[in-house]
Amino acid sequence: MPEFWKIFLDSSQFIPHGHCYLWQPGLVWLHIASNSIIALAYYSIPLMLVYFVHKRRDIPFNGIFILFGIFIVACGTTHLMDIWTLWHPHYWISGFLKAITAAVSFYTALELRSLIPQVLSLPSSAQLEAANQKLEDEIVERQRMEIALRDSQQMLKLVIDTIPQAIFWKDHESVYLGCNRSFALDAGLAASEAIVGRTDYELAWKPEEAEFFQSCDRQFIETNQPEYHIIEPQLQADGKQAWLDSSKIPLHNAAGQVVGILGIYEDITERQIADAALRESEDHLRQRTQQLEQTLKELQKTQSQLIHTEKMSSLGQLVAGIAHEINNPINFIYGNLSHTNEYAQDLLNLLEIYQQSYPHPAAIVQAKAEAIDLDFLTEDLPKMLSSMKVGAERIRQIVLSLRNFSRLEESEMKPVDIHEGLDNTLLLLQHRFKGKVGRFGVQVIKEYGPLPMVECYAGQLNQVFMNLIANAIDAVDELHQATTDQSAQPTFIRIETAVLDSNRVVIRIADNGMGMTEAVKKQLFDPFFTTKPVGKGTGLGLSISYQIVTDKHGGELICHSAPGQGTEFRIEIPVKAQKLASPTNSALLV
Repeated sequence: MPEFWKIFLDSSQFIPHGHCYLWQPGLVWLHIASNSIIALAYYSIPLMLVYFVHKRRDIPFNGIFILFGIFIVACGTTHLMDIWTLWHPHYWISGFLKAITAAVSFYTALELRSLIPQVLSLPSSAQLEAANQKLEDEIVERQRMEIALRDSQQMLKLVIDTIPQAIFWKDHESVYLGCNRSFALDAGLAASEAIVGRTDYELAWKPEEAEFFQSCDRQFIETNQPEYHIIEPQLQADGKQAWLDSSKIPLHNAAGQVVGILGIYEDITERQIADAALRESEDHLRQRTQQLEQTLKELQKTQSQLIHTEKMSSLGQLVAGIAHEINNPINFIYGNLSHTNEYAQDLLNLLEIYQQSYPHPAAIVQAKAEAIDLDFLTEDLPKMLSSMKVGAERIRQIVLSLRNFSRLEESEMKPVDIHEGLDNTLLLLQHRFKGKVGRFGVQVIKEYGPLPMVECYAGQLNQVFMNLIANAIDAVDELHQATTDQSAQPTFIRIETAVLDSNRVVIRIADNGMGMTEAVKKQLFDPFFTTKPVGKGTGLGLSISYQIVTDKHGGELICHSAPGQGTEFRIEIPVKAQKLASPTNSALLV
């Protein structure tokens, strides 16, 4: 405790407040004078209050004046302490005095707050006279309001009775307290006042309907939640069944407790009948729309098949013409090339013997030999005949591949070598794999797995291969056109085959082209859909390919693609398939 008082009275750690004013005389004396006058005034006011309380002891609440005096004396003391701390830094004492002042002022404020209602409740004579006059005015006003209330109630009843919707209100025990004229008529009452005190069992409803309404009311009061537009049936007073659009709102007292129910409903029987007719009409229209959509799809499919058939007819005639007009002459040429080669070799041997027998021919013979460059001719002629033979063999191979590719004579499923069909297709498209000026060619990567013989329509399946590989070539060609540095983008087409299980085989045809968006993929197999410029495609190739794989072979044709990631078509067909549909002539529609 001595240590506390030592710290409390110690001023050596602080500087006088005058240092804050830089000891400027004018500023220091301004604070001294101001605080002195304030302290003098604060000490004078309590003396006058004590004098006032002493002279008027009849005035109630004298204690509050004493508190005010103590509060004001404390305030004056703090101002005197402000003068003292200008030279003596006893700030702990100054703070303690202010704390006392704060406590006294806070207590005075609390006491004053509790006394204000009592003081204000004391009326004066003028106030009593004014209160009497006010009471008379209130009586007159209440009489006027009672008249206005009666008029308002009559107007409210008129408004409620005029509303076309039926309105009612009940207490918390489901006893009716009132209704409008419309509800009274539905309930079989002559006047709306007659419903007061009745329950649903005493109205025109069936007993089961009354029990239903009472049960709904009990559940509604328990949940205490408004319900809007509840569709429910009701038996009218005339015995007819009606459909009602009902709404219920809980009525609460000042404590928030449910004291009743306000109900509103509207007869929507005609609307229900019209809605039912409309729904029936919409259902019929929806069915008709679905039928028309299905018919349109079938028509598009039939149209694509007709175009397909017509183009294949031309292709069949073309292949037949090639077989007849080209194959026979080529066979004749190919067959005679061997004899021609023998004849030429005999003539060259004879010429060599002649040159050995007559080393110095006549001048005219010598001149002619030099004119035709006999040495070059004898050396180049065998090469030329050999080249002609290779070319003839190439033509025969192309014609044979074309016949194998189309297989027009096959109208039934037969065991087929899938790899042979792929190779024939690649041979026919070989000219498109070669690079153009300034571009590299397309690399074909064949990753064939061991496959069994597959029962299929070989000609139609070859057309699927043709469509997919040709589209892959178009895709990588678009990538070439969109790429500035051709060497940085080598293009390829990968063809993979494999056996999925003992009953299915898979053929994958993939490219590293530009790929396609999800929107394009969704329409990819639709008839007449194409992303190629006008005149570059019919939009039927992939649609017909899809039909050939799925409808004719019972398989699957799936496309995997994304922008910038290339495209892969996956064909899955059974090794041994039943005849699903009769084959139709088809066309190479890319």
